[in-house]
Amino acid sequence: MNWNKISDAVLKAQTLDSAAREAFFGTLDTDTPEIAADVRRLFQKSQQLDAFMMTAVGDYLPAEAPLYQQGDEVGAWRIDGLIGSGGMGDVYKAHRADKLYDQSVALKVMKGQNARRKNRFDKERQRLAMLNHPNIAVIIDGGVADNRYPYMAMEFIDGTPIAVHCESQKLGRKARLHLFGQICDAITYAHNNLILHRDLKSDNILIDQQGRLKIIDFGIAKLLDGNDQDDLGPYSFVSAAPEQLHGMTLSVQTDIFALGLLLCQLLTGSTATRKADGGVEVSLPDVRADLAAIAKACLETDPQDRYATVSQLSDDIDAYLQDRPVRVYQGSGLYKFSKLIKRAPLASALAASFILALIGGIGVSQYFAQQAQAEAARANQELLNAEWRTNQSTVRMAINSSIAQMMRYAFGQENTDTLSGHLLDYQKLNLGNSKENNPLHAASTSFAIGKHFLDRNDYVNARAILEPWLQEKYGGSDLLISYGQVNLGHTYRGLGEEKLALDMFQKAAQFYEGTPEEYSIDHAATTVEVAILSDDPDVVEASLKVINATLEKEESPFAKIYLLAKLFEIEHNNARWDAAYNTIRRSIEVLEEHATILSQGSDTRRLLLASMELFHRQDIVAARTQIDLAREINETKKGNNAVLARVDSLEATMSWMEGDLNVAIRQFEAALPVFEKYQGQTDNYLMTLARLAMVNADDGQFESAQEHYDAAVAIDKIAVGSWLKLAEIYVIQLRDGTDSAQKLYDQAKAKGLFAKSNIEQHFYFQVMQERGLRL
Repeated sequence: MNWNKISDAVLKAQTLDSAAREAFFGTLDTDTPEIAADVRRLFQKSQQLDAFMMTAVGDYLPAEAPLYQQGDEVGAWRIDGLIGSGGMGDVYKAHRADKLYDQSVALKVMKGQNARRKNRFDKERQRLAMLNHPNIAVIIDGGVADNRYPYMAMEFIDGTPIAVHCESQKLGRKARLHLFGQICDAITYAHNNLILHRDLKSDNILIDQQGRLKIIDFGIAKLLDGNDQDDLGPYSFVSAAPEQLHGMTLSVQTDIFALGLLLCQLLTGSTATRKADGGVEVSLPDVRADLAAIAKACLETDPQDRYATVSQLSDDIDAYLQDRPVRVYQGSGLYKFSKLIKRAPLASALAASFILALIGGIGVSQYFAQQAQAEAARANQELLNAEWRTNQSTVRMAINSSIAQMMRYAFGQENTDTLSGHLLDYQKLNLGNSKENNPLHAASTSFAIGKHFLDRNDYVNARAILEPWLQEKYGGSDLLISYGQVNLGHTYRGLGEEKLALDMFQKAAQFYEGTPEEYSIDHAATTVEVAILSDDPDVVEASLKVINATLEKEESPFAKIYLLAKLFEIEHNNARWDAAYNTIRRSIEVLEEHATILSQGSDTRRLLLASMELFHRQDIVAARTQIDLAREINETKKGNNAVLARVDSLEATMSWMEGDLNVAIRQFEAALPVFEKYQGQTDNYLMTLARLAMVNADDGQFESAQEHYDAAVAIDKIAVGSWLKLAEIYVIQLRDGTDSAQKLYDQAKAKGLFAKSNIEQHFYFQVMQERGLRL
């Protein structure tokens, strides 16, 4: 059945006079017999509806001479004028004739003596008399005029249809939804009194001069008590549910369908498009996914697939307005988490750390790795230029001499692997004699060669050079040993031996205390590493003291940027969210003040600020501003690079949290090849694959989830111990159930796999705990 053709035919029939209309129906019988009967049936219903009954001023014109004129009296009421008229009756505006009180009413008077009409009219009066709700126009009086015509006096609503009111007043979305919530409350009340409205549309929901909402026209209502068999009563084609079009039994879901149509109209300003099967086509391009899900749940073609009650619909509208999860929207854990942080500002602290980890590389690890490399380059340059921050010229000359000899030995080696081999040979050939004859030279040579391997991320060879020297402590210079301890600390971190790294950094930091180099940038950098690796709050406080004191005395913008980065890292890692937010803003201010010399890294810092704005401050506009600036910096100045992949990852995370899973999947997939091109299949690439597996599972795409998980495992089996093991548990819980996930989790935890704290992993486990996993 093509309801689009039927609709067009009914609308055309309504514009024709009786003779032309009969000719038109004859043409339908010949040309389109498959729809002719339905067109006639729906036209008759539209005629019945137009006849009865508007209770506010509208565009209904009388089909014939009205029963009463201005000034006539009907019972206690004096006629002011005709509102509307049709085959079943007239509707007048009237006021009290006996002047007992001043009141205007919509006076409905039934025409003729047709028993079926009278029965319907009596039913309407009975139904309306049952209703007493502030948002429903109520019956005031009733009787029989001139012993002939039954009448009833209804509350007169001098108002504007709700859709017109919302547009004319330029109401925002929340204001419209609050009005829609009042409609739901009124219809819930009617349904609780076993009454369907059957014709809910904008024209029947009025906003009066005082801003009060009133629902009118229960004249075609239906009782839900099983005694009212008039399912085939009149209705408006525009608001009809599919079951009304097909002449099927009506239910609460019939009104819910009409409410869904009205909701779409309030959200978009236009009406839904009728499909050939009688359902409607819903297009909500600018509406958030969870709100769109509410409308779609109302507009399912099969009544059983809609909301069970209007109160359930109302609850979801309230949930949306109060930033709680919407029941009919099967959003991810991220979606529920985003609702939580909007309701509970304290929870946004967790969110800030969560997103820093999620965007992989915009956060601490990649960002500060880049900063560490920049600092290493600076230190090397100082080393080569003999610009040490110390007056110990002997140390400076020894290091320069060692580097010069080392480079002379390795001169001409173009292949880095060959160069490294020659440097190892050089160390073996010279170390023995140097330790005895010139220990400072031996120490500085060990430092220089160890630093070379550290800069290449060759931690094994760096350890082989640095560790023996620092265990023996030959060379006699505390300053040089402290530099060596810092380098060995970074080496241990690269090898995953954090306890050994902490010990090295602590020893290096102790050197500066009470010396002229206390509160220098080198001192600050060393104490930062101690704070990062230590769980001791006193150690954290001591590190913050050093950094802030160093910031006070440093004037170089390069030093300020470096120190602010380290300060942010400590504050972030210790959940000091307000302080971390202020620090990253200070960092942006320094960048803007010295834009000509500090352009490098401004994009990554803006993404850090965007994360804090979004998840700590909950300022979406401010977050979007920073994201757009970061994207602009890269697209106009750098071209395609890994930072743009991080931008995509951040936007994908936002989409995931908002419930736009398909968009999130596309954005994560777009980030993958960029990460691979510029960073290889390393951490960011693997973490993106893990997130893809998880968001695929949230979207019910378990085959895709498994493919992404398997792809990551094939690249780096070590990752199974952390991120991918988490993703595996996450997917299995959604696919196979909590019991299967619980077994895998218990096995992993027994091996100490998740002993190390990670805020992002903690969040995902909390999501899984909400789904039944026991942590």
